[in-house]
Amino acid sequence: MNLAPSPASPRSLVIGEALIDEVRASDGRTSRTPGGSPFNVAIGLARLGVDVGLLAHIGDDEDGRVLAARLEADGVTDVGEAHGTSSVAAARLADDGSASYDFQISWDPRPRPETWETPWTHVHIGSFTAFFDETLPLLERALAGSADPLVTFDPNIRADLIGEREAAVRRVHELASSAHIVKLSDEDAGWIFPGLPLDDVATRLLADGPSLVAITRGGEGSLLATAQERVSLKAPRVSVVDTIGAGDSYMSALAAHVIARGDSLADYGRDDLAAAGDAAQRAAAITVTRRGANPPTSAELSRPARPAAAT
Repeated sequence: MNLAPSPASPRSLVIGEALIDEVRASDGRTSRTPGGSPFNVAIGLARLGVDVGLLAHIGDDEDGRVLAARLEADGVTDVGEAHGTSSVAAARLADDGSASYDFQISWDPRPRPETWETPWTHVHIGSFTAFFDETLPLLERALAGSADPLVTFDPNIRADLIGEREAAVRRVHELASSAHIVKLSDEDAGWIFPGLPLDDVATRLLADGPSLVAITRGGEGSLLATAQERVSLKAPRVSVVDTIGAGDSYMSALAAHVIARGDSLADYGRDDLAAAGDAAQRAAAITVTRRGANPPTSAELSRPARPAAAT
């Protein structure tokens, strides 16, 4: 797929979970903050100047009110109706800042009617709710009501939440075939394609039909590939507080960069890929320097920085 939206009045719809991140640090301190990969992507897009709506399950409870207040503060439109109980992800941080999770999930999004009347120029789907059967009709309806929107997909694998592996891998390929951009981590790649080198993972996913595949490698950088070009970028060197939300910041900054440029991904050359990846990596690098999922603003991202080296 080679389409990209017009940069005029971009409107992004993010489909996926919103939840409360209950984080226990290695020193025993606990905090509770709004999160969830799609929720974080929506916040990240809004902070980068994109008009965003989030379709999630947000409960009619105190946690739901916390989630709704965070969305409102960052200018994200909640396009669903609050009901039931909000989801919670309990994370434990290791000394190196990496996180492990336990989840309590509610998933029954109820979009408001005007959701389907909006001409979305970008639709993002991702994380574990993308593997729930109830989610696909939401994506299909969003795509049916818009004229060739840019579609982005981040599987963000949570193996204990997405069911049987073979069916989950089929869903990855199905959603990749509907997307223009697929972003995943090296850990995701290892789960979907065990033992396959990242270059080959990119090739396999490109065969499904997306125009761009981006594979993040944590502190080692990222690989970006199209059918014609690919670049491997080194990550900026920063002091890591924790890694929560880093991949989501990468995803939102990558999508915002493509939206702002407005060109067909088919026209991206090597330098274009490097510029897109550099913007995404700098967003992730800013995020890991502070606690929790806290993506950068346009002003923060626009500050001069040394570009990541491409190989």
